[in-house]
Amino acid sequence: MTDYLVIRTVKSEKYRFFSCCIPKDLRKHFKNRSKFYLSINSATNRQARLICHNLYRITIELFAEIRMGMKSLTVEEIKEILRVEIRKQILWAHHVKEGTSEHDIHNRMNSLSSVSDQEQSLMKKIANDEKSYDKELDGKLTSILESLQIDSSTKSVAYKQLRRHFKSLYLLRYDWARSLIKKSGREDDDFRREAGEMLSLDLYTDFVKERRAIRDERINEEEIIQSQRESAEQIDDSSSLESTPLSEVIDSYLDEKSYDNEKTADKIEHALRMLVEDFGDIAINRINSAK
Repeated sequence: MTDYLVIRTVKSEKYRFFSCCIPKDLRKHFKNRSKFYLSINSATNRQARLICHNLYRITIELFAEIRMGMKSLTVEEIKEILRVEIRKQILWAHHVKEGTSEHDIHNRMNSLSSVSDQEQSLMKKIANDEKSYDKELDGKLTSILESLQIDSSTKSVAYKQLRRHFKSLYLLRYDWARSLIKKSGREDDDFRREAGEMLSLDLYTDFVKERRAIRDERINEEEIIQSQRESAEQIDDSSSLESTPLSEVIDSYLDEKSYDNEKTADKIEHALRMLVEDFGDIAINRINSAK
C-alpha cells in the first residue's frame, strides 16, 4: 500500500498523506475532484502503512456503495437518450438547411457538397481510428449518463450499444440535411421513423399509436359528416316530394308505369285524377287515409 502513502513538503517540512485517485465515473460525487489526500503525519511509519491499508479498503468499499446507488443503463433509458439525440440531430439538419439559400443554385450545390464532405470525413475517421473516435464519444456519453445518475461504465454491453447507436445517428444526420436542402418532402416524422428502423429500436411506439388514433378519429369524423350530409339530402328530397302538387305526382307515377292494356291505363288515370277533382291540386303530403 506504499503507493497510497505520499510525502508532501509544506514550508520545508515533510508530511505524510494517504493519497487516493477518484474513478472518473464517480468524480461528480466529489465535486469533480480527481484525487484527495488525508493527513497521517502523526502516526509512526508502521502505523502509517496500516492506516493506508485500511483507508484503501474503506475507499474501495465507498466507491462500490456509490456505484450500487447508481442506476444501471437499461433499454428504456437507452431509448430515451436516443430520442433526445435524434431531436438534436434533426435540429442540426434544419440549421444547415436554414443556412442555405433557396434561390441561389450555386449556394445550394456548395451546401450539399459541404455536407457530403463532412460525412466522408467522419466515415474515414471512424474507419481509420475508431478507438480514438470512441474515446471522444465516451466523453459526451459519460457526461450524459452522469447527469442522469446512471452508471457510466464503458465496459457494459448496454453502453457499447448506446455508443454504436450514436455513431449511426451522426452519420444519418447528413442524409437528413441533404433531404431538407433538396426539398424532398421528407419531414421530421419521417426522420424519426427512419432512425428507429435503422437502429432496430421501437423508439416511437406511443407516437405511432397517437398518429393512428388521430388518423382514425379523422376518418370517423369524415364518415359522420358524410352520413349527416346524406341524411340531409334525403330529408331535402323527402321535403321536396311532400310539397309536390298532387297532379305532378300523378303524372310522374303514370310516366313510370307501362300498361299493356290501354283500358286499364285509362281507368287508373281516371281514378287518380278524381283525387284532384275532389280535394284540389293540393300537396301530396296532405293526402291521408281518411281522404
